Amino acid sequence: MASEDSIDEAPSLADVWKVLTEIKSNTEKLVNDVDLLKVTYKELQENLASTKVQVDILMEENKSLKSKVKSLEDDLSKSKAHAKEIEQRLDNVEECCTLESLI
Repeated sequence: MASEDSIDEAPSLADVWKVLTEIKSNTEKLVNDVDLLKVTYKELQENLASTKVQVDILMEENKSLKSKVKSLEDDLSKSKAHAKEIEQRLDNVEECCTLESLI
């Protein structure tokens, strides 16, 4: 910390030079950091664009698959109904055969 006597004193040229050198060094570091951030930001934008394309493709594929699943569910439902109808007919045939054997 500066004492009261040093407050009234003008900084030496060496002190000013030291502070300016530190400012220059810090500024250079900040410029390098900003340049790196610009590159990273551009890469992130490119990755985001690529990801959006992939998401769009996957959404279309998902839509298609949902449609196929719905169609398969409908087919399965019809097949179950058909199988139930066949079982009922077989039960009727068995019942008729049993009745005929009793006659």
